[in-house]
Amino acid sequence: MSNSNIGIRYAADGDIETYDKRTGKTTGHITTMGNFIEETEEHRKARKERWDKAFKAHGIKCE
Repeated sequence: MSNSNIGIRYAADGDIETYDKRTGKTTGHITTMGNFIEETEEHRKARKERWDKAFKAHGIKCE
C-alpha cells in the first residue's frame, strides 16, 4: 500500500483512524485519549475542529 492510498477519518468511537482508500478497511488507530474522560457533544465538536485545523495546516485531507 502506498501513502497515496492511506486516508484519515474519524472512527465511530471518536478516535482518529487510518484506512485504505481502495478497500475502506481500517489499517490503524490514532488514539486521542479522549475515551478516558466523559465527553459531551460540544467537546467532540471542538476536538474535531482542532484536528481539522491541524490537518489543514499540514496539508492532510481528513474524510
